[in-house]
Amino acid sequence: MPGKKYAPLSAFLTTEADRGLTAVRLDFADIADMVGGLPASAYRHREWWANGYLVQAMGWRSAGWRVTTVDLAGCRVLFTREDANAREHPGRRSRRS
Repeated sequence: MPGKKYAPLSAFLTTEADRGLTAVRLDFADIADMVGGLPASAYRHREWWANGYLVQAMGWRSAGWRVTTVDLAGCRVLFTREDANAREHPGRRSRRS
């Protein structure tokens, strides 16, 4: 279960999975807007985005997603579904389009 701060990210990713998406690309700013800000370490350290058991990772992992690509220079992250049975979909979505 994600911490309260990252519950909106978990809910967003759950909705995207329900829509059939298997990959979602978001800007850090989109995520920061959802969760009330990101710490400076999220912008500087790739490890912050690790798929471990820290509270932020539980935000996406509890919804069945994993971080597959982190672009620190571009401030973007690509989430993909962990569910091997998820419907294939080439779509990537950024809320800032």
